Formats: sequence, C-alpha cells, structure tokens
Amino acid sequence: MLLDLVLNPELVEHLLDIPFHYHLTAAKRLVELGVDMIQIGDDVGAQEGMLMSPRTWRRFLKPRMASSLPHSKPSIRS
Repeated sequence: MLLDLVLNPELVEHLLDIPFHYHLTAAKRLVELGVDMIQIGDDVGAQEGMLMSPRTWRRFLKPRMASSLPHSKPSIRS
C-alpha cells in the first residue's frame, strides 16, 4: 500500500476511509456511553524516521485524525 500512496492515491483514500468510518462510529458511541478516555494512535514510525514523508502523512492521515477528534469529545453541559 505504500507504493499506492504515489501510484494510486484514490484507492488509498478509499481504503483508509473504511477503518476511519468504523473508528469514528465507535468513538461517537463510546462518547454517548460516557467513557472517560478514548485512546487513538497509528504506527507510522520506524527506527530511523517515518515510514512515509511528512507531506504524505499530512495528505492521507492527518485530515482523518483531525476530523475525528471533535466527535470524540463529549459536549460540555452547564
């Protein structure tokens, strides 16, 4: 799939959307249930640096992570 980041980015976008939507749905449900914490993370690092360039990470992974965070926080009620 790393090669597809360059050769077939549309496929990568589609493939990354599958787990993204699953985890987003789960996070929303967990917030509804009142959990105290949701842990997220991806392993994009290797011994000497990232597995992909920061530019590629910003294109494919960062937008999904950024758009899921607001849904993972409970609304504050006064």
